[in-house]
Amino acid sequence: MVFRGKKGGVLAGRTQHYYWHPVRCRYGRPSMDLYELRHFCRSWLFNDLELPAQDVAHQLGHTDGGALVQRLYGHPSERLARERIKRATAGKPSAVASPPDAKPGRL
Repeated sequence: MVFRGKKGGVLAGRTQHYYWHPVRCRYGRPSMDLYELRHFCRSWLFNDLELPAQDVAHQLGHTDGGALVQRLYGHPSERLARERIKRATAGKPSAVASPPDAKPGRL
């Protein structure tokens, strides 16, 4: 849990609203629902930090092993995908080889 009460318990209902309202007002978004922050968190953990779906699901309290995170909350990003590919292949030789019947200098 991200937010806990004074005694360590889960914030729920009116208690949650009591603590969340001043935060969202200070941020300049008095009508922002706590669910929006939760959605941002799951997207950030899964897409930007590249945590496994199972870990994100655990943080959110899901018991499906990450299936819902993968299906609904992941927002594919071409930029992030290209960055991950670059990191994964950095400094590694190319695996592309010429066909066995290719003439030298031609593919």
